[in-house]
Amino acid sequence: MLRRAGRFHRLKQTSSTPLDPEDTGETLHRKWLEWAERESLKRLVFHSFLLDAQISMTMLTNPIISYAELAIPFPESQDLWMAEDAEQWKTLYLGRPGPPPPPPQLQHPSLAHFLREPIEVPEYYDQHFARQIILHGLWGMIWQHSQLCSAFGKVGHSQAALALRYQDILQAIRNFRVNLSAGHVSPCPETSLVLELLPMYLHSSLEEIQLFAGKEGLDDARRVLPSLQRWVDGRDSRQAIWHAGQVLRAARGFRPRQLRGSFTIAVYHASLTIWTYSVIVQAKDAAQDGGQKSTNATRVVYLDGPDTPPIQQFITMGKAIPSIARIHGTGTSATTTVPLSDQDAVMSVFMETLESNFPCYHEEQAPPPLVENLIQLLRDLGKAAGTIGG
Repeated sequence: MLRRAGRFHRLKQTSSTPLDPEDTGETLHRKWLEWAERESLKRLVFHSFLLDAQISMTMLTNPIISYAELAIPFPESQDLWMAEDAEQWKTLYLGRPGPPPPPPQLQHPSLAHFLREPIEVPEYYDQHFARQIILHGLWGMIWQHSQLCSAFGKVGHSQAALALRYQDILQAIRNFRVNLSAGHVSPCPETSLVLELLPMYLHSSLEEIQLFAGKEGLDDARRVLPSLQRWVDGRDSRQAIWHAGQVLRAARGFRPRQLRGSFTIAVYHASLTIWTYSVIVQAKDAAQDGGQKSTNATRVVYLDGPDTPPIQQFITMGKAIPSIARIHGTGTSATTTVPLSDQDAVMSVFMETLESNFPCYHEEQAPPPLVENLIQLLRDLGKAAGTIGG
């Protein structure tokens, strides 16, 4: 309905005159309502876009709304949107930083412009909302790339084009990260989580990982094993588990009872990525060493810690013991090192992260059913790791 009504491409201008400092009474109230109507339609479009993209990420299905068709400006600042009356709205509207004169190609910037141009989101937009919109637009690009790889990845003349597209997406993510660090508004945990989730998807095949974890049965798990073994042997797998660890790190920063819905499934996907890497690596090492665990690496790197030179060395060379930290209690700095080779303990860390966001002191505070179900899945995966590895 939104598409057919043209809401993706234009906004109806219901007021022919902008807000004036002298506006009061009925005139001011009318302009406030006209602005609120335009803004509500705009936010409806972008909320629909986010929901569609989140369903696409969690279910690994084709998104219905394309990032390329959204040609309307981003929602304006949250303070304006939350104004309680026309007078408060007027004060905030006139006191906000005005948009600088844009270059001709950015007279009416849309999502496509922010994906294409390495520019920071202006302050007069809703910063947190706009960042989520851009990130979910990047997901559309990643999904398209994954589908092209599935269809044409084996064709010689297509590989160069796919590699170029892959680099374009990586550069867009880097540009977003640079602008985020330079912005005046600190990123919220939701933004940080999705920012790490996207390159994790880019460097791995969640479809194959889910099949290996038993989504469709043993035959499909065996079918995808050779492909995942090649993935584990390459740099992409180490890049993917690094970002999976960063997803875990971002999840720990969520406010109580806010780690739910698509964000919960994102944490689950991150755990699956790490679990698959660990199971295949351990099985491969055991086969090469006659069933004995051995490694030449002695340095421990934390996938859920800050980016460091040893982390980059691990991603490039694979010479380290990848681990995550188990945090003991809330508000403490006490941690225990959990190597990825201990799959049961790794899954327990992910379970504890989900559980700690829902303090269940009373029955009415129990986690949502989705969270409880995913916690049970994590528990089962941890126990089954040894059998599947064999």
